[in-house]
Amino acid sequence: MKNQRIGYIDAMRGFTMFLVIYHHVLFSTFEAGGATWSISNIFLTFRMPLFFFLSGFLMYKAGRFKDAGSLFTFLRKKAMVQLLPTLIFSLLYVIILTVSYKSLLFDKAKSGYWFTYTLFFYFLIYSAGDFFIGRVAHGKVKILIGAVTSCLIYAFAKFSLSPSCPWFDNPVNGIIGFANFQYFLFFYAGALARSCFGRIERFLQDEKVLTGIIVGFVLIQLALQLPQSRGFIIEKGSYSAYSLLKTVSGFFGIATVFAFFRKNEVAVQHSRTGRFLQYIGTRTLDIYLIHLILIHTDMRFVGDFLSRNGSFICELLCGVSVSMVIIGLCLLISSVIRCSDTLAKLLFGKVVK
Repeated sequence: MKNQRIGYIDAMRGFTMFLVIYHHVLFSTFEAGGATWSISNIFLTFRMPLFFFLSGFLMYKAGRFKDAGSLFTFLRKKAMVQLLPTLIFSLLYVIILTVSYKSLLFDKAKSGYWFTYTLFFYFLIYSAGDFFIGRVAHGKVKILIGAVTSCLIYAFAKFSLSPSCPWFDNPVNGIIGFANFQYFLFFYAGALARSCFGRIERFLQDEKVLTGIIVGFVLIQLALQLPQSRGFIIEKGSYSAYSLLKTVSGFFGIATVFAFFRKNEVAVQHSRTGRFLQYIGTRTLDIYLIHLILIHTDMRFVGDFLSRNGSFICELLCGVSVSMVIIGLCLLISSVIRCSDTLAKLLFGKVVK
């Protein structure tokens, strides 16, 4: 990929990281879980799908897993980046906030630290699958096998959420977080998009395609967010149909955001906002690991105010303001830690040359 494309992709990562902070501020810092957050609910439909899509997109490299040695080297490096820093920050989280370690072990959310653990499993599944499937299939057949496998993993994850699932109450279900595997479909889609990025670019430059993507995204959001539409879908169809619609919404959201940043890549490169998003995009792991400790600042009075007023403008002003402060603090703490190459390697997986 050309250098200018890396810029807008980093900006997309930064934008997605901001959405993560924004959501956590609303429901952890403000503790406003009882309110109806229209804007946040829209972001939720594509926030994590986009994050995993970009993770798969940036991970892909043709011929990366050509032998067992390259496979184990890749997984060892990912373990040092994904698992070790998360383990250290999880321990800090338990000590600083005096919470039970059981929530970090047996809960699928891992007190918020589920993302990096789950992403490591994605790297493991994808790399092992690519290595072994590549021995027997190539081209379209390999893609088809990968797509079918991703759909099966998605179905398995959704089934793990059901109380009728045989392993629903099994501790292993909480330790590994099988339900979080539902996003692997987006991770695989990201890797697939990177493998044929030229076609994706041409696809997104088509005016009819762009129009269809935006209109489709709006229509799906109307179906998901309007109470009468949501009620009709669940009543006439099923909750599974509603859940499937949310998954489709994730793909439309990814396409919409990707098309926006791709079309405005020059502005992203040269504007202050674009450069700031790019910088956030290069520090997503640092921000993710640090912010989970900072968001537990008690600002319930803001949540009470927003619940009474119910204005999405107030929500945006308050949520964005506090999110920016938290991101700034995370970047400051990250910069101090990164002064030491040893700590940067240990806590953020930095490659020290």
